[in-house]
Amino acid sequence: MIENSSGGVVIRDGKVLLLKRKKGGWVLPKGRIEKNETKKEAAIREVFEESGVIAKPLKFLGYSKYNFKGNSSIVKKTVYYYLMKVCKSDDLKAQTEEGFLKACFIDYNKAITLLIHKSEISMVKNAFYIYKG
Repeated sequence: MIENSSGGVVIRDGKVLLLKRKKGGWVLPKGRIEKNETKKEAAIREVFEESGVIAKPLKFLGYSKYNFKGNSSIVKKTVYYYLMKVCKSDDLKAQTEEGFLKACFIDYNKAITLLIHKSEISMVKNAFYIYKG
C-alpha cells in the first residue's frame, strides 16, 4: 500500500509549531493528501485541522520516505514538507480525535530535542536555515 501525506514546518517569531501526541512524543503537523488535492493544499488543511493555525506555504522543503506495518500490509509512506508562515494563530487547538494533546509554538533549540522523528528534525533545521537566511 502507498500513502502520501503533506505537512508543514510552521514558524512564528523564531518558534516552530509542534503537536504533542497522546502516545507520547512531539511531531510536526501532517496528514494524508486527499483525492483532487495538491500537496500544498493538503499541508494548509492538515496544519489547520491539527492545530487551528492558518498558515501559508512559502517554500517546499523536501520529503521523507519510510515504511511501517499497517493493519494487513506494509505501508510505503512519503511525507512532503513545506516551510510555512503563520497567517492567523489566535486559537491554538490540538485535534484530539487524531490523538494530539497539545499544539504549541516551541523555541527552535528545544523543538529539535523534542521531535521524535529524525526526518522531522532535518526538516526543521532546513526550514530555520531558510527562515534566517
